[in-house]
Amino acid sequence: MLRVVILEHQYWLGRCIVSPLKHVSPFDLYEQAQQPDSLFLEIGKAIAMMTRVFRSLYGMSYPNIFQLGNLTQDNTGKPTADMKYHHVHYHILPRYEHPVTTHGQTFTDKQWGQPLNIDQSSGY
Repeated sequence: MLRVVILEHQYWLGRCIVSPLKHVSPFDLYEQAQQPDSLFLEIGKAIAMMTRVFRSLYGMSYPNIFQLGNLTQDNTGKPTADMKYHHVHYHILPRYEHPVTTHGQTFTDKQWGQPLNIDQSSGY
């Protein structure tokens, strides 16, 4: 099972996160990818669905998709490298060749056609 989180502050129009509900190691995720009911295939379907939504709603020109992950804490609150505490998730960052106006605001992808550079403080 998955969740799709659309962030409230949209520095990048449509930016969202696709995340399994349970912690899973990327190694386990890819090892099971060939199974017909694998979590990896479900993640792929969710990413495909969200890219169709952003293309339909906002005219997205290109999707950037990132796999990120980290280690979580064990039940004592200490960071651990134990495989059961791995966490993997995917970011979808829609890219737009032309400005998009929605809900009274205009979004311009100032980095269109350039290598993506995200500044954590500004979102750009």
